[in-house]
Amino acid sequence: EQTKGKRPKKFNRGGALCRFILDIYGEAFLGAGSGVVDVAGGNGGAAFTLSNLCNVPCCLVDPREVQVSQRQLKKRARALRRREVRAEYGLADRGGMQVAPGTPEALGVAVDVRPEDLQRARESVPPHFQCRLDADTIDGNEALRKVLDECSLLVGLHADEATEPIVDIALQREKPFVVVPCCVFAKQNPHRRLRDGSPVDSYERFVAFLQQKDPRIKSALLPFEGRNIVLYLEPLNASEKANTS
Repeated sequence: EQTKGKRPKKFNRGGALCRFILDIYGEAFLGAGSGVVDVAGGNGGAAFTLSNLCNVPCCLVDPREVQVSQRQLKKRARALRRREVRAEYGLADRGGMQVAPGTPEALGVAVDVRPEDLQRARESVPPHFQCRLDADTIDGNEALRKVLDECSLLVGLHADEATEPIVDIALQREKPFVVVPCCVFAKQNPHRRLRDGSPVDSYERFVAFLQQKDPRIKSALLPFEGRNIVLYLEPLNASEKANTS
């Protein structure tokens, strides 16, 4: 339970978003192609969580240098080791979300992380494109362009200035997306207007501005404090793709 007066821990936000993504899109869809693209994700929290929960391929697009913490590596190593344990017991890989009688986890025995598990975790860190997500960067980066063409989903959790580009690029490429808007940057974007001509100068107006880009964009609330509105576009069906082409 959240203690009054204390801010929620940031990793709870990432976990809440990832479980929302799994509920909406499912593991099979997320794992298709190049997988999930986590934009402006800082330390790659969403990418790590999705990869650990259900082995979904992920990559990170962020101009900042990413410092993978020891805590992240240990979580990754433990997830990899759990998959091995499940395989030994003939269980389906459920990414740490289910256990069965007779397994070490069900018996309350911790899965030991071995040095070789940590090494595998280091080698399987989600790839990182250290760049901004914009049209010029995409045009000049063939590898990034290929990842975007083949990805299953674009994600942005409090991605700041990258939030609107995520939505625009996803719509242009007919890709589903999930964004959790945060900062508005009204002074840097005075051209933004709602349909009634109102300036986009508040969080609520920014959310409305993004949602008005396409009538198919849906919204929901994530279970954490603060700016927790999530906007998302579900996969297009064949008829919708034909209408947008």
